[in-house]
Amino acid sequence: MFLLRALFWMAVVAIFVPPGFSGLGTLFADDAREIIAPAAETASARVETETALFCDGAPELCETLDNTRAVAGLLGGVAAVEAENWLHARLGAPASEAPAEDGES
Repeated sequence: MFLLRALFWMAVVAIFVPPGFSGLGTLFADDAREIIAPAAETASARVETETALFCDGAPELCETLDNTRAVAGLLGGVAAVEAENWLHARLGAPASEAPAEDGES
């Protein structure tokens, strides 16, 4: 439930962000990258260490969580594509061409 609330409020904030506010090369984007990048690297390293320690004690749980993460990523991708197609249909713009998954071009 927390993640749904967080996503909702992030979407609300994103609606009110002016265009180009976080585009590459803007002052805000450059400052944010300098501030956030070191913190993100530190957090990533810590999570990796903590995860390794946890997974040593419960490998089955970690495997299940990894599979759950993969399915959630797949479903999130499908939801994003469907939302984009709905938005394009709603605005009257043609939907972007999705790459063929069956090997055809």
